[in-house]
Amino acid sequence: MRTTTPSTYTGASGAGNVFLTNNAAAKTYLIAGFSTTGYAPITLSFGVYKNSTTSNGSELSVEYSTSGIAGPWNIITIPALPTGTGTAIWHYVTSTGVIPSGANAIRFTNTNATSPQFRIDDITLTGTPSTSTSEIQLQQPVGSDATCGFSYSSGTQL
Repeated sequence: MRTTTPSTYTGASGAGNVFLTNNAAAKTYLIAGFSTTGYAPITLSFGVYKNSTTSNGSELSVEYSTSGIAGPWNIITIPALPTGTGTAIWHYVTSTGVIPSGANAIRFTNTNATSPQFRIDDITLTGTPSTSTSEIQLQQPVGSDATCGFSYSSGTQL
């Protein structure tokens, strides 16, 4: 967790963020121990910072598991980030693929050992309960370390 380079997109918390460095391959941030059972369709939204104007974010792997941290892991499709001058900034993205009901782990991995670096903030899972028409959002609260769990409340973003 870092407080440097705070998030700046519309609605950003501007608080702590997760830093996925580029000084070693497979730097991973894992969120586990939650359940999306009974909600569908589920999408993932989050803020992402990249420090390179040439990266489109393809070095950032985002995956879910319905079997806990042991996997198997499935790709969550996110849109490509813009490239070129002025694009080494925070971006807010929403998955274009749907996460199935029952997901209980999500991981973010920087797959490149040399470039770029990424930061992750304001992670939100959004789904509709199968027994109600109200919407629910699950968001990881800002904490002092990366082991925080999810909390939720129907119709409220926490």
